[in-house]
Amino acid sequence: MTLFTSRADLTPNTAVAPLDMAARFTSLSLVYLRHDPAQMARYERVQLFADWAEQTGCNLPIHDVQLVATLRGNDGFVAIQCRLHAPAHCVTHTDLGGFLTAPHIYPFKSLLILALTDVPWDDDATDAVSAAPVPVECLGRHDLEDSAVNWPYFARSGEVVLVENDPSQTAAISAMQTTYVETLAACPIIKRGMRGLVSKTRFGKYLPDDQANPARPQISTPNVERGPFTVSAKKVYADLEILLSLTWAQSQSYAYSKLYYRMADQEFSEDRTVCFKPKRRNHTETLRLALPEFPIGATVFFRIDASAHGIGTLVVDGFDVAPHSADSGQTVLADYNAAKEQTRAMVIQSEAGQKATLAHYPESLSIELTAGCNLTCSHCSSHGTGEVHDFHNRLQRFTPEGFTAMADEVFPYLTSICLVGRGEPTFVSHQLWECVFEKAKQYNVLVSIVTNGLLLTKRLRPEHMPWVDTMMFSIDGYLSETMAANRGNVSLTTVVEALRHYDKLRRSTELARRPKLSVSFTLKRNNIAEFAAFIEAVAQFQPDLVYSRHLLIFFEKQANETLLTNPEIANHYLAQAYAAMARHNIPGDCPPIVAETADTAPAPDVIDAMDRAFTSRRAQSAPIWKEQPNASVPCLSDGVVDPIGDALLKSKQIERAPLNLSQLAATIEAKPDLSQMDTLPPDRCIYFHRTGVLMADQSVVTCARPYAAAVGSVGEGKSFAQAWNSRDMVQCRGDFGTDKEWSQCKECWYRESRYAGQRDKRSEQQAYDMDKSESSYDLKSWDFRAELDNEVRDTASVRKPGAR
Repeated sequence: MTLFTSRADLTPNTAVAPLDMAARFTSLSLVYLRHDPAQMARYERVQLFADWAEQTGCNLPIHDVQLVATLRGNDGFVAIQCRLHAPAHCVTHTDLGGFLTAPHIYPFKSLLILALTDVPWDDDATDAVSAAPVPVECLGRHDLEDSAVNWPYFARSGEVVLVENDPSQTAAISAMQTTYVETLAACPIIKRGMRGLVSKTRFGKYLPDDQANPARPQISTPNVERGPFTVSAKKVYADLEILLSLTWAQSQSYAYSKLYYRMADQEFSEDRTVCFKPKRRNHTETLRLALPEFPIGATVFFRIDASAHGIGTLVVDGFDVAPHSADSGQTVLADYNAAKEQTRAMVIQSEAGQKATLAHYPESLSIELTAGCNLTCSHCSSHGTGEVHDFHNRLQRFTPEGFTAMADEVFPYLTSICLVGRGEPTFVSHQLWECVFEKAKQYNVLVSIVTNGLLLTKRLRPEHMPWVDTMMFSIDGYLSETMAANRGNVSLTTVVEALRHYDKLRRSTELARRPKLSVSFTLKRNNIAEFAAFIEAVAQFQPDLVYSRHLLIFFEKQANETLLTNPEIANHYLAQAYAAMARHNIPGDCPPIVAETADTAPAPDVIDAMDRAFTSRRAQSAPIWKEQPNASVPCLSDGVVDPIGDALLKSKQIERAPLNLSQLAATIEAKPDLSQMDTLPPDRCIYFHRTGVLMADQSVVTCARPYAAAVGSVGEGKSFAQAWNSRDMVQCRGDFGTDKEWSQCKECWYRESRYAGQRDKRSEQQAYDMDKSESSYDLKSWDFRAELDNEVRDTASVRKPGAR
């Protein structure tokens, strides 16, 4: 009796409820379509209907479709019906339900029916299939039995193993008394995504046929081992041809994949890894990775892990190790990525040792492209009054030439940049905007942008998306009138439309690393009662982060809006908002509640008045936030120019920037490291080792705090490396946490907000408990009125180097 011959009656021994059997058969069909070589040759990926609908934004009423497959080459979709029948059942037209009408609702290229039955279909069903508007394929019991999936082993272990084309093994399988019910009982119900199978997947060789090469087998698994390889040169590279399978939901948690390496006398360990990121999910692509130097003739083994956080599966179609002497696009990018990985490792070492003088660049840059803006937000230091708005809109801006020179020095070492500062990043020339993304593409640098959103639909195109890391929208109110009061009479409708546009755009990219969406909310007395409703409204976009901070005071007119003088009110509404974030599983960079008044309740009449004021106007703004169906947007696979296959990767030889970290040593003006503390401060500063800050006039400042001291500049023969290790920057690092600490560090709102601890938790895939976090606040850290007056009076707007 073979595997699917008998559909034994359900017995208590199976421990499977009848209603679960249909769901288990859908899961079993998913195993077959994802792992059988003949099916994998046809389909790039196979998904549950719910995952596919979420990814494509399709919310149409398509009935009787359990799975959707994507044809190779992204050449359209195939709707799949999985029908659970007894072997003696005759399929009728009624059994097909509304499945054959699916192409009338959505343009599927074809239909596929999996039905286990041994008898012919009745005439009505056969005629209906023949008259369907697209081709219909029917697979049955023999197709599943003859596949390369070792079903008896799966029934016993729940693991997917592919079998050899070995007659003796085939005969042994046929003799096994494994029933259909027992197989279904072993199959986990996969409700969403691939998580149900990731931890129980092994690899084995496929049957040798026209679609598979037994010498280089495809493998579907969380990790793959390769080797041994004999190293023939000191400088070698690994070439991988892989497909990383991820759902849209999984792409939120995907960070990177890992290549582990070891020599014959070593074990695999985290100390011997190369991190890499395939650009696209569910697409085959070729990657080249720079390997460390091995002794010539050494024997080396490798292991590839799909994800640092245990999600996704790999299909490895090729793996080779060889020297590459030519400066091809792939080789140059491999060297740049190796330099970035080296920089990240050195950053960690410098933080742990609290180094003041650094032998590395930062891993990221905050860059102010312009101090000018198209809005006059009431609380903004640079544009909150007509005087300062005009003043900052006349200041020097980055030029494409200046940006190019800076990028050619620093970008080979950077993982990311963030366009943020006193102005609006999209409020720049077209030439500068395109220059940013050309340099990001050239050096494989991710770009984050903090924006008011008004110009985004004109600036951001689908071909930019592979280099967009995060888009953060500044939205300081749930109500239209609050938004207008806080952000220069801007239309809330316009900003939410820009938010929707970006959300649709990021869902269309099929990138392995999902472009992130964040929202920013400045906490003020006039909007704090709206914060929880704001969280509920933006939850529809599945934001990756909510960023909020207390008001920074720059003007007398704003002084009465700070909540730090009314901590009981702040704590009351922050608790509501943080509970909403927890319900929707939204991470945050948000200020903890005020510790000194954590147990103090606000005056009931004040809260009642604020609640009534918000509730009376809430209905007017609700339609703006109403969740809408996702409309289609241009996709990288739908005729849009694909930047992933650009000329850089295809070129045989390109000019490369020099990679030499020792150049930093020649720029050090200060003496070696100053004495340091034995332990790290409770909330370290990310700007000392990880993130540099570059202003629009090309000055380098110590950090992102307003009016931070300048420590150097770039351009006109001056390098970023000189500023990064200038005497003042080294002194500021060395004095941090000591009795000589600079006043800008002592009075730092960033430290009081405890953002570093929140980011540490996120990097470890852990939740930060906002409801229980507390902090103490000093109003001096949030009040910049005197410093603003000094800057505006100084018409040259020159920061004073080494200001304490």
